[in-house]
Amino acid sequence: MSCRERAVVGGVVGRVRRPRLLRLWLVLAAVGLSSAWWLPSLLQLLDSYWSLSWEERDQRASVFGMVIGGISAVLSVASIWQSRRSYADVNAAAEVLPVAAGRVGVLPRMKVLSAGRARVHEALPLPVDYGRARRRHWVPWQAAGDLLDSDLPLFVDRNASQEVAKWMRPARRKGGFLLLVGTSSVGKTRLLYDIARRELGDFLVLVPDLGDGAAVNALAEAGPPGPVVVWLDELQRFLSGPYFVPDGTVGQVPVSAGALRRLLDGDTPVIVLATLWPNYLDQLRATDTDDKGATKSRYPAAADVLALRTKQLRVDTFSEEEKRLARELGIRDPRLAAAADGVDFNVTETLAGAPRIMQRYREAPLTRQAVVHAAVDARRLGIQGPLSRELLREASRGYLVDVHPDDTWFGDAVAELTRTDRREDAATAPLQTIPTADHRGIIGYTVTDYLLQQLLCERRSELLDSITWNAFIDYVHEADDRHRLATHAWQRLQYHHAERLYRTLADRAADAAVRLANLLTEQGRTDEAVTTLRPHADAGDSEAAEGLAELLLDRDEFQELFTRADAGDIEAAVLLADTLVHSPWAGPDTVDDAVALLSPYADKDLYAALVTAELLVDHDRDDEAATLLRPYADDGEAEAAAELAEILLRQDRMEELYTRADAGDVEAAAALAKRLADEGMVDEGLALLRPHADAGEDSAVFELGKLLAKQGRIKELRARADAGDSCAAYELAHLLAMQEREEELRARIDAGDSYAAVMLDALLVKQGKADEAIALLRARVAAGDSQAVVRLSDLLVRQGRVDQAIAVLRDHVNAGDSSVASGLARLLAEQDEQQLLWREVHAGNRFAFHPLIELIRKAGRSQEADQLLVWGVSSDGSPARPW
Repeated sequence: MSCRERAVVGGVVGRVRRPRLLRLWLVLAAVGLSSAWWLPSLLQLLDSYWSLSWEERDQRASVFGMVIGGISAVLSVASIWQSRRSYADVNAAAEVLPVAAGRVGVLPRMKVLSAGRARVHEALPLPVDYGRARRRHWVPWQAAGDLLDSDLPLFVDRNASQEVAKWMRPARRKGGFLLLVGTSSVGKTRLLYDIARRELGDFLVLVPDLGDGAAVNALAEAGPPGPVVVWLDELQRFLSGPYFVPDGTVGQVPVSAGALRRLLDGDTPVIVLATLWPNYLDQLRATDTDDKGATKSRYPAAADVLALRTKQLRVDTFSEEEKRLARELGIRDPRLAAAADGVDFNVTETLAGAPRIMQRYREAPLTRQAVVHAAVDARRLGIQGPLSRELLREASRGYLVDVHPDDTWFGDAVAELTRTDRREDAATAPLQTIPTADHRGIIGYTVTDYLLQQLLCERRSELLDSITWNAFIDYVHEADDRHRLATHAWQRLQYHHAERLYRTLADRAADAAVRLANLLTEQGRTDEAVTTLRPHADAGDSEAAEGLAELLLDRDEFQELFTRADAGDIEAAVLLADTLVHSPWAGPDTVDDAVALLSPYADKDLYAALVTAELLVDHDRDDEAATLLRPYADDGEAEAAAELAEILLRQDRMEELYTRADAGDVEAAAALAKRLADEGMVDEGLALLRPHADAGEDSAVFELGKLLAKQGRIKELRARADAGDSCAAYELAHLLAMQEREEELRARIDAGDSYAAVMLDALLVKQGKADEAIALLRARVAAGDSQAVVRLSDLLVRQGRVDQAIAVLRDHVNAGDSSVASGLARLLAEQDEQQLLWREVHAGNRFAFHPLIELIRKAGRSQEADQLLVWGVSSDGSPARPW
């Protein structure tokens, strides 16, 4: 290790080993207080010493020298031992330095990690006169000898503290992944920081800069040098998705699921600690349904990380019990005393400066609020990168009311919004600057988290002026940001702006080309749509090829369809085959023609094989279908194996099913088990399924759970459910509800079983205890259960409390919970709430548009509905005219 590296690490260790000034003061005080005992004896000894002869003085001096020498020798040995310990810590901390040529750097111990490095939110400062008042004993804020941290208030043990600590203790031996989910300024990071320092103090800790996933990936590649904590506060900034915004510095790549899996599965304990907003979690786990009805993850790389063996805990704002603890600690810390007495803001919000942030925003003149609104709306519409000065300046003009012929107002507004020069304004600036990597300049700006969270909710359905839309389109250059902006424009029916954006993206991104082609097709501009799709279809993109094939079919351009099919376009071949079979002139030979058309692809493409097999089965040609599917099933393709098993079962070919099951075909085993159970041989069927279910095969897990429930085998279901089998958990909860075993259901809910909660709700309603079910659901909603929100709203509707149901759903949608957006749109449509549906459309709720169109048609305004379908809305929300 180089001298410089030893100096850096030595500084870290030295700061830990260095005696505190308080301890030194206590030693000096003890010496002073004891002087009344030893000083007279010392004076008497000196007086007697000078009365001795020179020979006697020499003898005494020799003895004294020997004693002093012995003490010095002992102290020297202790010093050497202490130095060796320090260097041992230096070497331990520096073991990771060679990793990836310094990609990771020096890892400190968790117990010495600074709050600032851990990104704990900066708290309100101590009162200006605190030090003087404390010295003069003017205030009782501190117990004797305590010294407050100027950066951090005293830690208030949270309701979740015990559960976090309980999780960390076994994780010291086996590692794990803990994710705290909560909104801004609820104390997630501080909770992790204090409990981790207490429970994992001797672990090394890696705290990568935001977006620096390369450091984590490098640690996984080289292997951890010892027990390590990987600190991923603001997890969304490390995962591939809408919130990963590289700033151009080295290492700005997402954390990979493979890297985390290697760290978590290794022999050395690695603990990943992370925090995330709930709406970020919803977005990263979001799924989409393609044209074939298949569900796929919107951000698969992020979903893979979140699917790791993760313990997820919810952290909410301070409860009444936590406030009481804060008031007790407020006797020792004036910051907690002030925060605990707050009325409009909770403790953590007050400590984070939320009251001052909101005051600066609410009391700002319209020019400053215009800049804030432009910044918030940029984030609302998917722009995640730094907001440049030019973008904010031009976008802000869409919110101005008075005439401003020049831009002097903008510079003054930004200077005031970013001001943090006075102590009382620390961490309370509505806008934050984003510096360049060398901190010599400013890349752009972003909105303070708390203000962003509040205004995202308040401005969720606000319309944007065309000036602002055009500024976003003109000044946002990063491709991912433009793509998200285009999607938000499309979801809000701002088709004119969406078309401009998709045109700039269509040459490089197939999904943008498909979206643009859909818009053009709706408007009757099919020539442009075909031209847009053709390059991507030729390059092999299946979605573009399918869209192009449908367009060609609608235009009766069969010659090009056959040409494309002959050239290897599977989508064209499938569409042609389907058209042949379902055409009015179809005859006995048509199926053969369709199969012949698909055959060149069916032997090498699973999708084509499945389509061909379905066609053959529909025309009672099971043997041919089985022959086609068998090679794919042998290769482990689950869809092909499931379809083949159904064919063999239908043909009573039990011997082949047994052979396939013995060879490891789980779909064959599941089909056999189902048949055996129907024939009364349940134990034989269960024996077939258990090995596959224990291996985690989905089909076997599902069938085993159903069979065990059918037989009423609660004991085995409970064992499997406790081991993490979700299908068994569902079937167990259903059985317990059928048998009205309410106490067991409640016990399972307390253990974290969400299926038991669903079944208990239904049981209570069945027993006529609707109010008790509603109370139970409200508790689940408060604990962060999104599924409980939909169940609660449905139950409120059945009880005739529609307004309450709408309020529950709207509160959660406004807070960013997109998982209940479809439920809200459906309920508003059922209640004919057109105005509220329009607000959902303006907010980008993609489930609201078609129910709204149906309501408009029912109201006799078909022309308006058609115009909205084709041209969308203008910037002011009125139906757009053709452009």
